Amino acid sequence: MHRGTSDLATSSTYSGPRARSQKAGGWGEWEEQAGLCTSATPLNPAQAPADQPELAATSTSFAFKRLGLGAEPREVRAEPWAAVFLGKILSGSTRMSRMRRGDGRSWISHNFPFGHHKALWNRWFGIFTNLPFGIPFSISYKMYHIDHHRYLGAVGIDVDAPSDFEGWFFCTTYRKLLWLVFQPFFLLLRPYFINPKPVTNLETINIVAQITFNIIVYYVFGIKSLVYMMAASLLGLGLNPISGHFIADHYMFLKGQDTNSYYGPLNFFMFNGGYHNEHHDFPNIPGSRLPQVRKIAAEYYDELPHHTSWGKVLYDFMMDNTMSPYSRIKRPRKGNEVLSQ
Repeated sequence: MHRGTSDLATSSTYSGPRARSQKAGGWGEWEEQAGLCTSATPLNPAQAPADQPELAATSTSFAFKRLGLGAEPREVRAEPWAAVFLGKILSGSTRMSRMRRGDGRSWISHNFPFGHHKALWNRWFGIFTNLPFGIPFSISYKMYHIDHHRYLGAVGIDVDAPSDFEGWFFCTTYRKLLWLVFQPFFLLLRPYFINPKPVTNLETINIVAQITFNIIVYYVFGIKSLVYMMAASLLGLGLNPISGHFIADHYMFLKGQDTNSYYGPLNFFMFNGGYHNEHHDFPNIPGSRLPQVRKIAAEYYDELPHHTSWGKVLYDFMMDNTMSPYSRIKRPRKGNEVLSQ
C-alpha cells in the first residue's frame, strides 16, 4: 500500500497546512527504492475484473452531446463573444474536466469500457471521446499513463511530475496561480521534453481524426463553437475544482506521503477517480469497485491522510509558501525500465 513515511501519516484527513519540514526550492526527497510506491499489481489483463459498461455509456452520451448532436454547439454559435467566454466556456469547462478524468482518459487508458480482451476497441473509443476536446491526446496519454503507474516519479520517465523549470519558476502564490491556469499546456508539452516517444500509427490516426473534426466544427458551427470547445477543454484541465486532483493525487501535503486519495462528493461524478491510493495499488480494478477495495483493506487505507475537498487543495497549494511544483517525490532510474510504446 502507499503508506507514507511521515510520522503524521496516521492522521485520517488532511484539513489544511500543517507543520512540515518540506520547503520549496528542491525536490521533496529521493527514494532509495524506486519501486516503493509504484503499482503493487502488475498490469496483467488476465487478472482484470469485468468491464465497466456504465463508463462507456456515459462517455458516449457526453461525446454525442458535444459532437453537435445536442443543442450546445448551436447555442454557442448564436451567443455574443462576451457570453461565450463568461458563461458557456466556464460552464463547459467543468463538464470537460469531468470527461477528462472521471469518465474519460484515465479509465479508458486502463481498458475499462470494453475490457482488456478488447484493447483496440478501447483505443478507438478513446479517439472518439477525444474529439470534443479539440486537442488530440488520447493515444499518447495512454502510453505515458501506464509509465506513470509502473515508474511513479521516476526521473525522465514519469511525465506527470513537473520539470525542473516548473519547480524553480512557479514558486510564489501568483506564479503558482498562473501555473494552475496554464497547467494543460504543461501537461500536453512536458512529455515531448522529458520523455519523447516515437509517434505510433494510432497516434497519427488520433491527430488526423481530431484535425478533421475541428475543420468540420469550424465550417458547420463557426469559429465561436470551435473556440468554445477548445477553451472549455483547456480551462477544464486548469483552474477548476475538479482538476484539483492533479495536485491532490501526488503532491506532498505531508512529507513522505506522495500518493493521496480524495474521499468527497465529487467522486460520484468522477467514477471514484479520487480513490487514488487504491487505484495505484490495484490499477486493474475499475473505479466503480474502488470503494470496496478501501472497505476490504480498511486497516491500511483508513490510516492514510486523504483529502475531502479538491477546491481546498488548490487554495492550500497556492497560499502555502512551502508548497510548489517541487513538492513531489522524484526517484532515480535504475536503468532496467521497460517503457510503454
